Order: sequence, then C-alpha cells, then structure tokens
Amino acid sequence: MTFGGIHMKKIVLSVLAIAIVAAGFLFFSKQQDEKKVVLGVSGQSAGMVKYVEKALNEKGYKLELSVAESTIASNEGLMDGSVDVNIMQHEAYMNQFNKDRQANLVKAGKPLFEQFIGVYSKKHQSLDELPDGAKVAIQNDASNTQRALRVLEQAGLIEVKKDIPKGETLTPLDVTSNPHNLEFVELGGGTLIESLNDVDIAVFCGLAAHKAGFKTEDALYKFKPNDLKANALILATKDGNQDKEAIKIIHDAFESKESAELVKEVSGGTWFPYTGD
Repeated sequence: MTFGGIHMKKIVLSVLAIAIVAAGFLFFSKQQDEKKVVLGVSGQSAGMVKYVEKALNEKGYKLELSVAESTIASNEGLMDGSVDVNIMQHEAYMNQFNKDRQANLVKAGKPLFEQFIGVYSKKHQSLDELPDGAKVAIQNDASNTQRALRVLEQAGLIEVKKDIPKGETLTPLDVTSNPHNLEFVELGGGTLIESLNDVDIAVFCGLAAHKAGFKTEDALYKFKPNDLKANALILATKDGNQDKEAIKIIHDAFESKESAELVKEVSGGTWFPYTGD
C-alpha cells in the first residue's frame, strides 16, 4: 500500500513537473510572439528596412517581413492580424480600401515618404509625339485611377470634372476634354510596366519604374501633386495598434537620416522624405 502510494506520488509529481514546464514554454512562446513585429512590404521595398530592424532589435523586438504581391493582400493581413503594420500605400488608397471593404485601417504617425509619379513610354520620346487615339495605361483601383487622371490633366492631355461628390473618385467617365482621343486601358498595378509593350504611355510610380530599369529622367512627364499628404506613403495598421511602442519605433526609424539615405539608394531616388506638415 505504501509502495503504491509512493508510486502514485511520483506520478503526480512527474505530471506536475511536465505541466509546469509546458506552462513555462507557453509563457515564453507568448512573450516571444509579443516581441515579434510583422511589417508588410512589397518586394521592391523589402531592402529599405535595415535601420528599422536595428532600432527594433535595440528595444528587444524581432522584425519579420511579410512580402506581399499586392497592397490588397497586405491590407487583408492587417485586418486578420497576420501583419502588424505595412508601408505600401498612400492615405487616399487606404481610405478607399476602408470604404470598399468596411475596414478600419488607420495611419500611424505622419506620412513618411513622397514618391515620384511619372508618365512613361517605350514608343515615344515626348508627349508631343502621341498620335490621335493613343492608348494610355492607368491603374485600375479607384484612388490610383483618380491620381493617374490628375497626372494626365496636369500634363495638359485631358481635362476632368472640377467638382466630384464627396466620397467619390474620378473615373475616365469624368473626362470632360480629350482632344487627342486618348483610349484609357485600366490595369492592375503589377501589369502596368509590362503594358508598355502594347500601349503608347502609362502612368505609374517611380519605384516600379526603377525596378524595371527606368530612371526618373526617362519620364515624359513628372507629376507635381497638389495634395502631398494624400499622395505620400504612410505606415498603415489596424485601428487600436497605431500607438503601440513597436510601431512608433518603426515610424521613427524610417524618419532617421540613415534610413532616408538607404531608401533613396534602394528606390533610385523615387522615394524621398515627406516635406508636408
């Protein structure tokens, strides 16, 4: 009987020891997860995070990159919690995403970078060479379609409605003057570069152009946005996360001089520090 009691005691103690070890492991794993920060980036911007990672490591955080094929995919990661914060979009894009998806993404801190936007071509050396009925590739999501039309208007190729209802964005249907009878080809952002083999001109951001081998001086027209804030690149996150320490560290690190120099180098000068208020 005593032997059996001692045997049972040993079993109970062994079970308790295993439980304590398991609980400790789970606690450690939870702590590790809490110190891991997932930053959403594009394949083009993944090389810009060296000093962000350094700043996070100094505070005990581990940086993990989530390289997404599209901003939509990264934003879906923000919504489901698999991504903590991303740097892939301007505020106008985020606001449109929120509207379309009933999402609650917010900007963390002030805008970080302005980006070069231009009109590019493989067929023409100047906008003056455009033939009547020229094909123009523009991005097909609402905020970037509007921006592309603004670029073309500023370049003197078209005119668009001056007043649009609040909450709505410009579409090709809002073009009021099109003297060259331009034909608009709306495409996903990832296919704009490839479209240059088939269209006369395309409007896209300088980072994509840099990746494709273009230089900023190759642009037939360089956009000068009237609204710097709406067009500048931001850190986006799910509402409620914007004041977390790790996200503030990321924001401050991107604002540092050393990060600005790295971003300029990696982007070929197409991303540069935000100069607005």
